[in-house]
Formats: sequence, structure tokens, C-alpha cells
Amino acid sequence: MEIRDLRYFVAVAEEANFTRAAERLLVAQPAVSQRIREMERALGRSLFERTSRRVNLTAAGQQLLALAQPVLAQVDAIEGQLRLSAQEVTEDLTVAAIKSLPGVHLPALIHTFRRNHPSVRFVLRELTTTSMLDELAAGAIDLAIAQAPDGNRPGLIIDELARDDFVLIVPLGHRLARRHAVGMAELATEDFITLDRGSGVQRTLRSASKKAGFTPRVMIEVLQLDTVRELVAAGLGIALMPLSKAEVAGPAVSVVRIGPPKLVRRIVIATPEAGSSPGALAFREIILEAFTRAHDSQGT
Repeated sequence: MEIRDLRYFVAVAEEANFTRAAERLLVAQPAVSQRIREMERALGRSLFERTSRRVNLTAAGQQLLALAQPVLAQVDAIEGQLRLSAQEVTEDLTVAAIKSLPGVHLPALIHTFRRNHPSVRFVLRELTTTSMLDELAAGAIDLAIAQAPDGNRPGLIIDELARDDFVLIVPLGHRLARRHAVGMAELATEDFITLDRGSGVQRTLRSASKKAGFTPRVMIEVLQLDTVRELVAAGLGIALMPLSKAEVAGPAVSVVRIGPPKLVRRIVIATPEAGSSPGALAFREIILEAFTRAHDSQGT
């Protein structure tokens, strides 16, 4: 049994709900359910009585909770002491990041960093992918989380974090609304809504359209994916959108798969080749750990 298993168990016990426990742990709910089932199999005893509305501890679960809470308190105290004894980072940290990250909640990562390094002034900038990488190369920002660029970017270290499919979103009454999947060539006559030039989304749209033999009719450019969705829902056009963003609640649209071939968005983290500040390195580690946890959760 690992410390992570105890954290999952205690979260479910205290929240009395698997979904709320997953939100508290910043992981997918199926991953929490799977870990609890594995704990129960390993122990040979049920830890929870499950109903449609909540979960209740069994006698074995109550016994384990009484043992687990002080253990986790000790672990947290040790980790806190180590953080205090580490060299304190005192600097400004400027980060540029796209907002839609598959399986990861950016504000939670910033919260974790600020808790560990309260003296750092954190600056978050919202830029297009092209602008992010240009400013990172020029030294104007310290770290970027972006859609992967086309080709190499000299002077930058770029590591892949995750992959996310692009899908098509269309108005509910659109001719394609009931389709499971479409090919890009079928979209030659459509009006597109997309993010502004320099964004990875528009770059992907133009590249995929060119391969399909047409130039997309980009009729509206905006700055936020939320605005893209609102305009599509209003019937003003169709749009490419990352699947992770399309699945989030918002104005009603139809989500249609693209392909074959699929359009894949690669999410990367970029830092200067010449070296990074202590704050940038610390935040980079938090990001890498979060994406690793998200990947592991999807795998389970």
C-alpha cells in the first residue's frame, strides 16, 4: 500500500463521494475508484458501502481511517519541514500558457507553486503559441506551455507533455451535427471561427485544410476558445477545438470527430536552452509531475 492509496482512501472517506474526492485530489474519478477497489482486493475486506448518493465507511474502513489520518499528517509535516529548509526562491516568474490543458488544471498548479514559494511574484501571460515561443527565445518570459511548434526552435528546450485530439464543433442544427466523424475535405465550403493568427489552433486548421486541398474560409477570429464556442452555438460558423476543451460544459454544440486521419494537438513545455531560473525549474517540476499523474490516471 502506497501513501497515494491512503490519500485516495481518506479523501473518499472525508468527502463521502468519489466524484468530490477526485476533484479534491485533482485526478480523474475512475482512477480513484480503481485504486480503492485494488486496496479492497489487497486487504480482502470492503472499505465502503456504496449507494447511489454517497458512500459510507464499513467497520474495516473506519479502522483504516483512524490509522491513516495520523500517518498522512506526519507525512505532510515532514514534507512541509523539508520545504521550509530548502533554499527559498525569491524572484519574479513569468509564464505563458494555453488555458486548455488535457487532464490538468492550471490554476491548481499555480496554487501549489505559490504555496511552496510564497515570495515569488507569479506573472501569467496569455499569448498565442507563436508569440510565446518568440518571447521565450527573447528572454521576455521564463517558461511556456504551448501547442507544439512546426519544426525546431533554436535556443529552446521543448518537451512533450500530452496529446489531445482536435474535434469539430458545429451548431446543433448544422448538416454535420448528427455525424460521428467527418473528413477535412468535406469542410471546404464552411465558414470557420477560430483563434487569431499565430495560435496553434488556426495553424492546425490551415495546415489540415491545405492537405485536404482547400483554403479555409476564416470568417471570425477571436482570442478565447470560450468565445469560439459561444459563436458556434449561435450559428455563426463551425470550429476546430481540442477534445479536452470541447468536453467541458458550455453553450450547446455538437461535437464531431475528425478523420481519418485524426488531427492531434501536442502540448509541450518550453524553457530557454541557456538555462532557467530556480523558480522556473521549480514550476517546471510541478507541471511535469501533474501531467505524469494525469497520464497514469488515464492509464488506470
